[in-house]
Amino acid sequence: MACVICKNLIADRSGDKRYADLWISVEPFFKQNMKEAVLRNLASPSRQIRSQIASLVSAIAAIEIPRGEWLELIPMLCTNANHTDAQVKLSSLQTLGFICEELEPRDLNAGLKNAII
Repeated sequence: MACVICKNLIADRSGDKRYADLWISVEPFFKQNMKEAVLRNLASPSRQIRSQIASLVSAIAAIEIPRGEWLELIPMLCTNANHTDAQVKLSSLQTLGFICEELEPRDLNAGLKNAII
């Protein structure tokens, strides 16, 4: 449930104007720590947690990638898609799918598009 609330606040889906551009205004050090913590949970033994984390990661990526930030995410997920651990592989592929649903083709540079393909 915490992932859903966090994602809705970050993606400004709460409808509350107080949270507009919340993620953009967060201190870079906090954002980096949060992204690292969230990514660690993509390997959770719980399928439900992995799915919610994938959704949260895609919400953050939808804000950051068009701004030229967190460009290492997609290559990292593509690398993890070849991981020997099936849970890591599946959660990485699910996250990539969610990111592709959130972003427009113009949001990705040629290198990121090629990495996904």
